[in-house]
Amino acid sequence: MELRRRLEGSQPVSRHVLHSPEEPPVRSRAVLQRRVFRSPLDCSERWYWTGLAVVTLASALTRFYSITEPRHVAWDETHFGKHASWYIQGQFFFDVHPPLGKLVIAIAGVLTGYNGSFEFKEPGQKYDDTPYIGMRVVCALMGLLLVPLCYLTVWELVKSPTAAFILA
Repeated sequence: MELRRRLEGSQPVSRHVLHSPEEPPVRSRAVLQRRVFRSPLDCSERWYWTGLAVVTLASALTRFYSITEPRHVAWDETHFGKHASWYIQGQFFFDVHPPLGKLVIAIAGVLTGYNGSFEFKEPGQKYDDTPYIGMRVVCALMGLLLVPLCYLTVWELVKSPTAAFILA
């Protein structure tokens, strides 16, 4: 009883206060909170880490496998590559969409040696000597990072490994 009053009241709890024989021991608040809130980072179950590793590895393999193919402009690269080129060249243009994705692609292009000179006219246009792989790698990496984010989000919401695995 005295320990419960001290836990609920403002008196500090001493380590040496033991429970009386007629009442069960009261566990510390840290132990009780650990049972209520289980973060996936505190979780050591093998299936949690295995599921996260499997979906992330599968995602990485499917995104980066043959990333250099095709060696010509693919469908969306016409739009995003053109805007990235305009950003690199400093040309003014109007776009109704938010610029963050195109700016990230432009930065990746600059960092990998692309100077913004390729026109991105139409799908199927050959790249020749244009360094395009860096821009594709950044897009694939951003898509890859969504997989563990989705897995962790679903885990926090429902604590179901099956749901987290399926969604990710």
